[in-house]
Order: sequence, then structure tokens, then C-alpha cells
Amino acid sequence: MTGAAAVPGEPARICVLDADLSRLRDLEQLLKAQGHQVLCLNEVIGASNRIREFGADLLVVEVMMPTLSGPRLIEVLRRNLKNRPAIILYSALNLENLAAVANQSRADDYVVKNGDYLPLLNKVRFQLNLRSRP
Repeated sequence: MTGAAAVPGEPARICVLDADLSRLRDLEQLLKAQGHQVLCLNEVIGASNRIREFGADLLVVEVMMPTLSGPRLIEVLRRNLKNRPAIILYSALNLENLAAVANQSRADDYVVKNGDYLPLLNKVRFQLNLRSRP
């Protein structure tokens, strides 16, 4: 197992970074309804400290964040977080461009924003299951 993983029987800790407040609220409600603890951030400034304090098992990161792009943010987080949470990039970029960004930034997975949250929720479940295996 790499990095942090939710303890069996305990809720996973998921941090969502997105500048879109409406999307943050939607994702917070959906993830909490699945039993997860959720930290929503709409700014990257101070994000690594807040994520470290929260002890995130998984990060959902919008690629096009203001101030610091998703790939650059991932670089900073990987350098500053000891527990190495799984990272899913989430963006309206087309699939080919998003796949390239995910590969370049060594994200664990990626999902195209298209108004349907189910693909993202499935990726979250998949990544958490991967990380909970011994």
C-alpha cells in the first residue's frame, strides 16, 4: 500500500480543490452521502498545509485552478505531503489533453468534467479500493 489509506471501517478523507463553488458544494454533498469526510478548497494558497492537517487519503484537483495550475499544485503537494494521497485530476479539458496532463504530473487518475458526477465517483471508489489493499 502506498501513502495514506482509509482505515477499514472508517471514512476516507477526501479533499476537493476547485474554484467553482457550486461544483464544490455538489461534490461535498455526494461524497459525504457516501460516508467520506470531505475538505473543500477553492483556493490553492495554503492548500498543502490544510491538506496535511486534514490527512487526506485522496485529492480531487481541478487542472485549471487560478494562481497555480493543477500540475504545478500537484508538484508542490507531492513535495510537501508525507502521506502521498492518491490524486485524481478533474477538468473540462478534452480527454486527450487531460490524459497528457495527468501523465506529465503523475496523477493517479483523471476524469473529464461533463456535468455527470458518476464517472468521478467511480474513480474515487476505485482509487480508495486500490489504496486499502495490503
